[in-house]
Amino acid sequence: MSDNNNTGSAGQNQKEKMHAPGSFVLALIFLAWFMVVYFTQWLALSKNWTVY
Repeated sequence: MSDNNNTGSAGQNQKEKMHAPGSFVLALIFLAWFMVVYFTQWLALSKNWTVY
């Protein structure tokens, strides 16, 4: 009974699922880079466009 083939909702075994090591780290690096560029642009805008 231990060799039964329990398939998940996607129809794959736990061993057959796609494994992409480092993809989460790359996503976090992209998020950090996006935040740096975003706030740098706001800082540049605030220095060049004064609001009275």
